[in-house]
Amino acid sequence: MKLKKDEGVSSVVAIMLILAVLVIGISLFMGIYLPDLKETSEIQNSEQIRDVFLSYATTIDGAYSTQQSGYYSWVLSLGAGDVLLSPSKSSGTFELKNNHNNISITYDESASSIDCKKLDITYIPTISYWSDLGYEYSNGVVKVKKDSGKDSGNRSVEYLTLTNSKNGYFVNGDTLTVIDFDVETGSNFKSGSGTATLTLKIEKDTYNCKTFVSTQNITIQNITINSSPTTYGISKIIVLNATVSIK
Repeated sequence: MKLKKDEGVSSVVAIMLILAVLVIGISLFMGIYLPDLKETSEIQNSEQIRDVFLSYATTIDGAYSTQQSGYYSWVLSLGAGDVLLSPSKSSGTFELKNNHNNISITYDESASSIDCKKLDITYIPTISYWSDLGYEYSNGVVKVKKDSGKDSGNRSVEYLTLTNSKNGYFVNGDTLTVIDFDVETGSNFKSGSGTATLTLKIEKDTYNCKTFVSTQNITIQNITINSSPTTYGISKIIVLNATVSIK
């Protein structure tokens, strides 16, 4: 005959065993499965950020070819890793930077010129659980940047080079297309773990667009690409104004 005391001890032992299994399960989840979840979340977010940079670069490249006005926007998450039982997220900094290697175009004997500014875009992770992968768009090239430690410094890998926008101008036959970049006031920087929206507005600059009666030699001074001016025979200059912002 089983005593009530024995039944009480059996219940306690059963509860202890259940608690032990739960503790072991939670420990395995927190120590093995959870880091994998956070890593997977950050990998997916990094791929999304990369796709935004590539899409932006392709849009700029297309603008040089088509000379079309347009409005474009991309949304990206600056951080990731908020998974079950671990809501903390990584974070990053998204920034627009003036590329001081501007382009100057001289197109007649009086040395009239059109000056166009360039613009770089960078994403730098500030807190990461997986890998410090950053991205940069500069001079038509998207680069993947990885902090590989104090001893080896910073590694940079070229990811995509676009033919039209690499030099900052595009010559097609006797037509020259350039884009003058500007940053919307107060919209060049965003940091944290939330979302950021990159916008691009392209408009044709009718004032600076030039059409010549006959093909005329113009000189392009591009500090980044060429140390000396490059001369082309051009009868038409198309100037686009691109306003970029991060919000």
